[in-house]
Amino acid sequence: MTGAAKRLGRHVAFHLAGEGADIAVHYGKSETEAHTLVEEIEKQGCGAAAFSADLINVPAIPCLIEQVAGHFGQLDILINSAANFLQAKFGETRSSRQH
Repeated sequence: MTGAAKRLGRHVAFHLAGEGADIAVHYGKSETEAHTLVEEIEKQGCGAAAFSADLINVPAIPCLIEQVAGHFGQLDILINSAANFLQAKFGETRSSRQH
């Protein structure tokens, strides 16, 4: 699962593990959070491993898939939750729509 180390991706990964799925936790910069999630998933009795890749680097994507498949034997489900998260206060945001 891409972007699984934090926020929504973390919750989805943890829920799927609760349903019995083994989880490949992808992270870009959130290494500590990814490894913490792996530990929490393993405590539930499911398999989990953390994998790092910069998804902006397109050639890194097939390598990430190969690493995950090599670790787990196959890749059954792919959930893309990776995103750039730009934190801002609601009152400071602007609409991108032209009026």
